[in-house]
Amino acid sequence: MSSSACGRAANGGAADDRRWTVVNGRPDERQLAAIVEHVVNGVRPERIIVFGSAARAAMTPDSDLDLLIVKDVEDLGQLATRTRSSLPTAHPPVDVVAATTKLLDEHRDSPGWVYRPAVEEGLVVYDRARPLHGRTRRAIDTLPVRNDSPAQAMVKKIRYDEEEALDWLENAEADLSVVDAESGAIHPTARCISAQAAAEKALKALLTAHGRAIPFRHDLVDLGTEVRKAGENLPDTVTISKLQDLSEYGGPAQYPRWRGRTTARRLRESCDTARALTGHARGRVPEILESRRRQPTRQGPAAKAETVLDASAGNMRPNAAGASRPKREPAGESCRDCPG
Repeated sequence: MSSSACGRAANGGAADDRRWTVVNGRPDERQLAAIVEHVVNGVRPERIIVFGSAARAAMTPDSDLDLLIVKDVEDLGQLATRTRSSLPTAHPPVDVVAATTKLLDEHRDSPGWVYRPAVEEGLVVYDRARPLHGRTRRAIDTLPVRNDSPAQAMVKKIRYDEEEALDWLENAEADLSVVDAESGAIHPTARCISAQAAAEKALKALLTAHGRAIPFRHDLVDLGTEVRKAGENLPDTVTISKLQDLSEYGGPAQYPRWRGRTTARRLRESCDTARALTGHARGRVPEILESRRRQPTRQGPAAKAETVLDASAGNMRPNAAGASRPKREPAGESCRDCPG
């Protein structure tokens, strides 16, 4: 069946290949089957997982279909590119993320990685090893069962969170270096775009340090709200109106036909907000992580409280932010939802 036939809208049968036909918040089965068939024929994956709004039954005709392609290859970037190339010429919006089986299992609980929501909410729509026969299967049911004790699970989570939080902070500092570059060398709008990126990553560093899941969006007001829910106070100079204004540089300002204007005042406030948030994260992230490392846990009713993570265990190294961090083992290409 052609993609045109699959893409017929319910109203009068007219074909619209570039929009999804949505039934109860999920993509039309025929449209989805056509996309899956093209991907299977094009890249021969181990599994295809649908996640995001389609898995949550919250899809609209203009939503992206989020696909996680699982295949044990060396180059995940090339796999994602080949997957996009395998799609029909005219098709509804599809967003592709790639992972190896090992990478997906390693980062299934990592707040800063897109693999976590893909595993938690995802639906397997193709499985080479275990044919689905027209049904779906929860993604989490296809991964190995973990038999960690509560203490072991907590140790792993804190180590994941620590590495991710410090990575977010390091990237925020990199964007801030563009903000603080000599003013005449960089266009004002480009500096504001870097300011938004620094602010976003600083907020995500704080969320991860607190062990909170990261919303995969760029709205600074939403992120700031989540940080406050975690019990974190932001600098007094960072107001909702400033976060709203700076958020525009995380989306519309990066594309053609943006109607906004970067005034001298807007530039100054954008840069000041980025500096305030990054500076706050620089001081607080190591403190939060240290507090979590030393929090007690119990393995049973009569067990003694113990420190869940000992920074002197020999696998830590200092970083520029003044904290210690676990050594990162190479794990292929990362797939995080992060601008820049």
